[in-house]
Amino acid sequence: MRIELEVIREEDRSEQAAPCWLCHRHFAIGVVAAWAYSSTSELDCAPVCPACLEEGPERMEERLERRAHWSALQAEDDAMLAAEGVEAPTAKEFRLLELATPHS
Repeated sequence: MRIELEVIREEDRSEQAAPCWLCHRHFAIGVVAAWAYSSTSELDCAPVCPACLEEGPERMEERLERRAHWSALQAEDDAMLAAEGVEAPTAKEFRLLELATPHS
């Protein structure tokens, strides 16, 4: 993975906060953005916050490895649950019960 600094054109700037691709903290992208890309593919990841840049490449790599580990565990859980099938009430049943329940 490589992170490149890019000057953001004025018309592309926004006051909205964006989530950091690595840590998910929201931050404002200003005049310059750090953007993550895959080194081996054309994968365009997303912006990286200044706090992650300050932590340095080793910490970023640790964060990615930890995220990959937890994502794999979550994928296993999701696959197991999907194999079980889903039983759920309908949205209509939800609304009817909500209307029938007294609100305090």
